[in-house]
Amino acid sequence: MLQCFQFVFGTTISYPYFSGITLPVLEAHFDSRHVQVTHLTCCGDRINYYPRSTVCCAEKLLQTGTAGLSSCCGDINFNEKSHICCDNTIQRRLTYGESSCCGTKVINPKEHVCCSSKILHQISGNDSCCGDMNFNPYTHVCCLGFILETLIYSTACCGMKNFYPHTRVCCEDILLPVGNGKTACCDIENYNPKTHVCCGGIIHPIVANRNVCCDDKPVNPSLTVCCQDNVLSPAGGKTACCGGTNYNPTTHVCCENTILDSKYGRTSCCLNKNFNPYFKVCCDGKLIHVGYMAAKSCCRDRSYVPGAQICCHGVVLSTNGGLTKCCKDKNYNPRTHACCADHIVDIKMRN
Repeated sequence: MLQCFQFVFGTTISYPYFSGITLPVLEAHFDSRHVQVTHLTCCGDRINYYPRSTVCCAEKLLQTGTAGLSSCCGDINFNEKSHICCDNTIQRRLTYGESSCCGTKVINPKEHVCCSSKILHQISGNDSCCGDMNFNPYTHVCCLGFILETLIYSTACCGMKNFYPHTRVCCEDILLPVGNGKTACCDIENYNPKTHVCCGGIIHPIVANRNVCCDDKPVNPSLTVCCQDNVLSPAGGKTACCGGTNYNPTTHVCCENTILDSKYGRTSCCLNKNFNPYFKVCCDGKLIHVGYMAAKSCCRDRSYVPGAQICCHGVVLSTNGGLTKCCKDKNYNPRTHACCADHIVDIKMRN
């Protein structure tokens, strides 16, 4: 799979085998099998020094030649101006109109449409698919695999039927009238959400602002806290939930369903323990002192200092000597080397 990355280019050097031509040295980590760069490319575990005359297809370097074979179809290159790749099969483009694929065949999308790999004649010139059938989306709608005539200004479906959403509501594939503001569903019934609330499949009238549900009962959210279906009082600022109980988030912290005192800045969690992030860092469930070097970043279960160190696949390495990029579990200097398919390659040496 071709992956796209953003690359940074730095200084330039001269390559003797380019007869004095100066090329930018890429500062990039090529961690895919085939990555396209402005001047140099990786193809598998090698650098392609001649991207204008070669193309990388499935990790194979192929000559583009005078025929302009600069595109890939699997591990074969081809000219995309005259041919098209359909399911890894190279086909000649149509001599007229636009060319697109339907399986391994070439079609003109203005004349045909591809539905479930079946080639069908266009009805409207802009057909849509409904399973393996095509239809005019301006006059019909697809509901659960059935093509139906559209109602005026509506393409909404309710099961195998289409309907007007401003006059009906669909509840469990049953169409119901929306009279008296009954625009919401409660299982197979509809109700007015301004005057009623649905809790556990039962419609209740809203009384005393009890407009939310807790344990399948309507409650007043300004007077209660619902924690795992437990109706609790928010007295004392206990407005947050920690498992099935509540607590005051300004004085405590919840770590893995355990309520802990957050004084002395212990506001962060490391599994079921809390800590002050100014002094410690949590790496893979381990609390580590930051220290005078301010090692606040994690590399698996170890801490490190960004800038002075780098984490490459769980290994902490020094960036001394400009070794600021990763190639799997090793680091390298992007001004002199590149990473191609997890191999560090000297960009000054030809393959």
